[in-house]
Amino acid sequence: MNLIESMSAEVEASAKGTVLLPLGSLEQHGTEAPLGCDGIVAEAICRLTGERTGCSVLPCLYFGNSHCHTGFPGTFSLSLETYSALLSEIASEAFRNGFQRLIMLSGHGGNRRAAETAIDELPPPGRAQYLGYWELPGASEEEERLFGKTGYHITTSEVSMVWHILGREVPGAFAGRYPPANDDISAYSPEKWRETYPLGGVGGDMGRVSTESGKTLLEFLVRTLSNEILIEAITSTYTTREEAVRGGGEAVRLHMAACAQVTSEITSVYHWEGKIKSGREFQLKLKTLSTSESQLIGWLKEKHPYKVAEILVIPLSYVAPDYLAWMREVVH
Repeated sequence: MNLIESMSAEVEASAKGTVLLPLGSLEQHGTEAPLGCDGIVAEAICRLTGERTGCSVLPCLYFGNSHCHTGFPGTFSLSLETYSALLSEIASEAFRNGFQRLIMLSGHGGNRRAAETAIDELPPPGRAQYLGYWELPGASEEEERLFGKTGYHITTSEVSMVWHILGREVPGAFAGRYPPANDDISAYSPEKWRETYPLGGVGGDMGRVSTESGKTLLEFLVRTLSNEILIEAITSTYTTREEAVRGGGEAVRLHMAACAQVTSEITSVYHWEGKIKSGREFQLKLKTLSTSESQLIGWLKEKHPYKVAEILVIPLSYVAPDYLAWMREVVH
């Protein structure tokens, strides 16, 4: 659900599991990509993922932290303090609206420091996560398979994806490979960046740009992010196998989980009431969709025999398409 196109009543009635916040930048991308390249790519990944999963998507933030690029015309950069405060307030508003999880998906590596500062300062119970799209499981391997070494700034992959998304031809004004990174260029001043990399780019091979390969990578990223959002394993522990089986069976019967699995006996060592204790337990693993997460966690807390129950949520990075289709049929 794209929030900027949604009605208030639709948000009120929606399953408030995960909400996506695409992050970009407004910065130079030489002659080969538009200023908003990072945000265009991140927004497309989030929008298509929202269509695939039904999760909510916030408007893209096209302003980021891009100080090292301000030596080039058209670059706008927010300070770390301003950007961190902005992300913190957006996250707080997401949780106030009832969303359980916020994923900040960035197309610009320079946003990390501000985003992680904002996340570290958020109060519980809301869960927030920051990642660049290239950090999704398997993304770097797929990127290298399609493009080889893709570079650091004005990358082969982002140029390929952005022109596929925009449906326009690649400019092709520069068809070579940009010079490599000499050292930690993230700390470069605007003057040093422009002096060292006058064409703007670092490491990307523009001779390997391909909108067809860009489409392939974009589809891979959407599938991978969708799996991160849709599928979760929630685990808990019980004193007896019978309790674990009974709890798992009830969660499946109520359609809050597609499958429940109980492990063989395990030994747990833990702190409790000022002492270190140990005991035998049985672990229950519930496979569910993120849209049912809050309902299932609330039910586990209410029904669990422990005073303080172990409830862990584990995102799953890959699920076979037919298994996912089955899960979507039985969990609601």
